Amino acid sequence: MGGAGGHMAHPYDLDWVKSGKDLLRFYELAKDLKGTVKIDGANVSFKLVGDDSNKEFAVDRGSMSNLDIEGVTVDRVKERFRPPHGMIRMSTILLSILNETLPEITEELKEFGMYDDPSRFLNTEFVEAKPLNVTQYDKNFLAIHGLSQFYERSAKSGASKGNYRPGLSVPEDPMTGKPMKKPPPSTEIPYNKATMDSMVAKIDKNARAYGFEVINEAPIESKGELADYSSALAAPLTIKLTDDKEITKPMSEWLQSVENPGHVPFRLKDGKTIGALSRQNYLNLVENGLAVYDLMEEDAASTAISGAVIVHANRLLGNNLLDAYTSVLGDLRDQEGIVLRNAEKFDTDRPVKITGDFIIKNLGGGFGVVSESIDIDFDDEDEDMEDDREEIEVIDDSPNIENIIMIYPGRFQPMGKHHAGVYKELAKRFGEENTFIATTNKVALPKSPLNFVEKLKVINKHGIKNVVNVKNPYKAEEITKRFDPETTAVLFAVGDKDMREDPRFRIGFKKNGQPSYFQKYSENEGNLKPYTEHGYLYVAPHISLDVPGYGEMSGTTLRRALANASKEDFQNIMDFFDPDIYEMLKEKFGNLQEMSSMSGGAVAGPLGSTSGKKKKKKKPYYEEALIDEVMDYLLKQGFIK
Repeated sequence: MGGAGGHMAHPYDLDWVKSGKDLLRFYELAKDLKGTVKIDGANVSFKLVGDDSNKEFAVDRGSMSNLDIEGVTVDRVKERFRPPHGMIRMSTILLSILNETLPEITEELKEFGMYDDPSRFLNTEFVEAKPLNVTQYDKNFLAIHGLSQFYERSAKSGASKGNYRPGLSVPEDPMTGKPMKKPPPSTEIPYNKATMDSMVAKIDKNARAYGFEVINEAPIESKGELADYSSALAAPLTIKLTDDKEITKPMSEWLQSVENPGHVPFRLKDGKTIGALSRQNYLNLVENGLAVYDLMEEDAASTAISGAVIVHANRLLGNNLLDAYTSVLGDLRDQEGIVLRNAEKFDTDRPVKITGDFIIKNLGGGFGVVSESIDIDFDDEDEDMEDDREEIEVIDDSPNIENIIMIYPGRFQPMGKHHAGVYKELAKRFGEENTFIATTNKVALPKSPLNFVEKLKVINKHGIKNVVNVKNPYKAEEITKRFDPETTAVLFAVGDKDMREDPRFRIGFKKNGQPSYFQKYSENEGNLKPYTEHGYLYVAPHISLDVPGYGEMSGTTLRRALANASKEDFQNIMDFFDPDIYEMLKEKFGNLQEMSSMSGGAVAGPLGSTSGKKKKKKKPYYEEALIDEVMDYLLKQGFIK
C-alpha cells in the first residue's frame, strides 16, 4: 500500500519463510484463501479532524510533519503538495466527495471509532482512467481497503524534531520483548463489514457526480479449481556461473536446495552494493543471464544465486495462483496482483501480496526497453524486490517520498524528434505533469544559436508543454522549487553514453557550479531522498532514428541537415512543418554553415572543427532582430499585452 498504510509483505518477507521449501509451503497454504485484488493506483489515507461544530475530512500521508499530523484539509492541499503535483487535484476532488457525504455517514464513522479519534483512518487507493499506472483501468474509482490506525511516534531529530503523533502503543519485538525499533507507520484494525458496505454505498452515490465510483475491496473469485503449481515447479532455470559453465535445474529441485537469504546486501566487482532479493540481482542472473563470477567475488555467489532463485520461484508460483482466480475487475494477470490476509495461517498480521509477472510490466513494457526503471505510483506503492529494504536504518522522522519528478536536461539546439521521443517515453513512465524539459536561454556560437524563446517554439511544436527556462539544467532549481523539498525526489534523464563518459555525472565532480551530488538511480531504489540532499541519474531511453543522407540523428547531424533542408526534407526530419520555424532554423544553421565555409572550417562544432591556433573565446552571438522576435512571440502567446 505505501504511504500512511505501510507496505505489504511479499511471501519471502515473512519471518518463517527461511528456505525454498518454506516458500512452497506458503503457496500451498494460500491455495484456498479468500483475498482481494491488489489495485495499481495511488494510496491516500483519510481521517476526520475538527471539533463537533466543524468536522471535516483530511488527508494524512503518515509523515511526522505538523501538517500531516494536524490533517491536510481541502483548504490546505496546496500547502502539502506544491503545484503541479498530481495529488492537488485528486485530494481536492476526494475530500470534496467525502465532506459532502459526511452528514450521511456520521453513524458509521462513530462505529469505526473515527469520529473523535484522528489516529484512525480510511486506507484507500484512487485510480484514474488514464495511462499513469502500469495497469490500465476503464473508469475512475476510489477503493476503500479498510480501517487502519497509526502507531504513536515522536520525531527525535531533523526538521520535525519534537513533533508527536498520537496512536496505538508500538508493539513489542517478539525477539527482544521490547518495543519495535522500526515499527510500520500503522496497522490494520478490525471493522464490521456490513457497516463498511453501508458507508461505501453512500459515498459512491455522491462520487458519481464527480465522475468517480467508490468501491470496497474487490474480492477475488475462484475459477473452480485450486491452484496447480506443476508448471512453475517443472520450469527450468539456468544460472550462468562463467562463460563456459552453468547450472540448469527445474524449480522443484532449486527450491529443495536454496535458503532464503533475505534482503542481505553484497558487493559487486564494480563497487556497487545490491540486495540478494533486489530487482538488479534478479535482472542480472535470471533475465539477462549474466555470469555470476563476472559480476561478483566467489564469497557472494551463493547469496546472489539463492536470492535470484527465491524471487523467480515467487514469480512463477504467483502466476499459477493468480491463474486460479478472477475478479470483477477482470483477469488477475492483468492486475497488479492479489492481497491475502490470514494471521492464523501466515503467522503475521501484515497483508501479503502476490504479484506474479507484474514485476515485468513494472519495468515499463519489458526488460531492456528502458535501462533503469522504477515504480511510479504517487506513493511508490509496489516496491517489488527492493534493494536492501530491511537493511536501511529508518528514522521516525525520515523523509516520506511521495513524488518523483523527472527532468530531461539539455541544450536542444534544436529539439529533434529523437529528443521528443525520449521525453514522451519518460512522460509515459512518470506522468506528464511530473516530467519536465530543462533548458537555458544561453546563446553561443557555434553549437547554441537558439535562445529559449526560439527553442520553445520548436519544442511546443512537438506537442511538449512542460518546458522551463533554467540557469543550470543539471540543477534546475527553477523547477525543483515548485515541489515540497521534504517529499520530492528528483531524477535527471541522461543518455547512457553521457553517463559513462561525461565527468559531470561522476559522484564528487565539481566544476563551474555543476552539482556534485549525483547518484545513479539503480543504486538507490527503495532509499530515495529529497532533492535537497540528492539528485539521481536515470538512464534515458535511447531513440534510434536516421536523418536521410546524414545517418544517426544527433545534434550534429540534425543541424547539418536543417541547414540544407527543403520543405519536404524538413517535414521528414522534424515530423512537423511550420513555415516560420522552417525559415528560422534554415537561416540560423545556414548562416553557421556559411561562416564555417568562409573561415575554412574554423568554426568548431557541427559544421566544422577548430584547427590551428587556439581561438579567443567569442562573446555570445545575438541577431539584431532578436528582441523584436521575442516581443512578437510573447504578444502572440498572451504573456504580455
